[in-house]
Amino acid sequence: MTPTVKIIIGALVTSALAYGAYGPMGMGQHFIDGLTTKSEAALGAGGINGVTVAFDSAPALQRSAVLSGPITDPAAREAALAAVRAIPGVASARWADDGGAAAAPAAAPATAAQVASCQTDVDTAIKGKTIQFASGKADITPESMALVATLAKALDSRPAVNLDVPLTVDVGIGENWKDAKG
Repeated sequence: MTPTVKIIIGALVTSALAYGAYGPMGMGQHFIDGLTTKSEAALGAGGINGVTVAFDSAPALQRSAVLSGPITDPAAREAALAAVRAIPGVASARWADDGGAAAAPAAAPATAAQVASCQTDVDTAIKGKTIQFASGKADITPESMALVATLAKALDSRPAVNLDVPLTVDVGIGENWKDAKG
């Protein structure tokens, strides 16, 4: 494999990972805005009023919720933290005036049955399909965006878990590439 082909493959993989991490289906502002809305709804449903929720954004967007408001009762503060931590996708929660001391406890690992069920849903959603990119761009084609949406729906009801996503890149370089490089 020539160095040029390696560079092209590296660029494609990097673009795909960046889009997945920070695009509309990833950890971008849209995702964080959704966590904020869900957190505020959970607080309201629990009768916890006057608390605002923000997510850390320095040095980059994070899933760490920062609560602020007039609640001083320790039990009520802990109930607010628990309500926000229960939102799938929230990594941790703390009160702004705690200076970061109250991080969420680590989530229990998924059971083998939960992992198998999740894998079955993903396998069913992607069976025989591939995610395609527009030629010469890091843009996912509209047809493939539908597949990404289907995958998101299959994973939406799952608890926040770390996923390993195997990536196979078919660059589709054939005789035209050989002709173009001379």
